[in-house]
Amino acid sequence: MIFAVDAGGDRRCSMDEIEDSLFITSWDRRRAKVLIAAFVALLLIPVAGAMFWTLECELWVRVTDRAAHAWVQGTDWEVSEVKQAGSDIVITVLGQGDTPPLEAPRENVRWDVPNSVDVLVIEASGRTTTL
Repeated sequence: MIFAVDAGGDRRCSMDEIEDSLFITSWDRRRAKVLIAAFVALLLIPVAGAMFWTLECELWVRVTDRAAHAWVQGTDWEVSEVKQAGSDIVITVLGQGDTPPLEAPRENVRWDVPNSVDVLVIEASGRTTTL
């Protein structure tokens, strides 16, 4: 039982009496459930999209990191870092002389990373090359 207050004081009444007095129908309950479900879906769709984008970017950074380390292996160059910067992936390399040829990492990276994502190679001298 639930206590409800009316003009005459306290009295006991059932949930059915309260629902009848508020004119809550089963249709209203269904409509409320549908609205709540729609609201939750509207919140979850962008969150799921952002999570998917983040996972894709992490995968692309890992692929680029492996390709960059394979590219400088056996040379005097070393990979300082591979990171995501906005919608770009940036490879920072350090070394003396000319960089090793970029054809091999370009092919390896572009096999997995879409062309819409710029992959930049930044040398210690400041020269930037796009893969």
